[in-house]
Amino acid sequence: MLSDALERSRVLTELDRTLLVEAAAGTGKTSLIAGRVVMLMLHGTPPRSIAAITFTELAASELSLRIREYATQLLAGEIPKVLRGAVTLELLNERKAVLRSAIDAFDEITACTIHAFCQQIIMAYAVETGLDPGSRMMDGPAADAMFESVISKWLFERLSLHTREGEDPVAVLSRFEPLKVVKDSFDLAKLKLEHPGAGTVSVDFSLRKDIEFVESVRAFRRWQADYPKERRTGTLVGEFETLAAFYENCFETQPTFARLWELADPPRTASMKWNEFAFKKQRNLGYWKSAYGKDKGPELDQQAETHSHNCETQFAELLGQIGDAMVDQMSRALAPRHRPLC
Repeated sequence: MLSDALERSRVLTELDRTLLVEAAAGTGKTSLIAGRVVMLMLHGTPPRSIAAITFTELAASELSLRIREYATQLLAGEIPKVLRGAVTLELLNERKAVLRSAIDAFDEITACTIHAFCQQIIMAYAVETGLDPGSRMMDGPAADAMFESVISKWLFERLSLHTREGEDPVAVLSRFEPLKVVKDSFDLAKLKLEHPGAGTVSVDFSLRKDIEFVESVRAFRRWQADYPKERRTGTLVGEFETLAAFYENCFETQPTFARLWELADPPRTASMKWNEFAFKKQRNLGYWKSAYGKDKGPELDQQAETHSHNCETQFAELLGQIGDAMVDQMSRALAPRHRPLC
């Protein structure tokens, strides 16, 4: 006799109670649940009022087959092993007509996955849910394949449009980075799919980060002009001036994506780190001491470092504004125009 025979019996006989069946794999949960469904039918519960919900299609099929198998065996006068102890021949003979009626309406039982059950509800209440009643569920691979197909078609159509030069981010990327545009489009589209409510913030170019950077460089030059003997700092200021000339008044008018693409790639200078638009740490204290003495040199070195740090900060904020604007414009380019992207 099974050690949990009493609990198994409760599942089959306490039909008016809500029970939690918890057991390891292979212990007969599916058989027990199928038996409970048959017991419900045997006691007059119409199949249309029964829902047997599982996690996978395979489990749903197996459960449905087990229910039909047990009901058919009972109708033939044979009591399945799982129902022995819960069903007697006397009860079976008494309820055989009820069971036969239930088997005739067996197709009305809901034996399916959670997703399929939700789909049935959507189809039954299409107006209330505001969803297409003809929609259907897809598994992961099928959904990914459709997503890629939709994005590929959209990308092809987008690149076929005749847009004015510099206005369309997708067209600009396809010209400068033909391989990158595909990856970026897919990545952003997936991000939008996973977070449909997320969006970007429009960049306010009236803040004029370009002016702030240029002014910080000019302030550095004015200060350095009073202390020209320390030449390394003069060279650094010259590098900043090269960048300032590149960005001066770049936001005087609203930049197109093509213009932003150009601004995102400024001239590289000797003081920049390799493969980055950040600057190396300046170590000029010894040079300042040599040029202006041990007493004044450290103070001037600190002042030079403050100016340099201010220029670097303004430069980083300027690049950040450009990057934010590019992401914003690319995100808007991926937004649906006349119909949903997917």
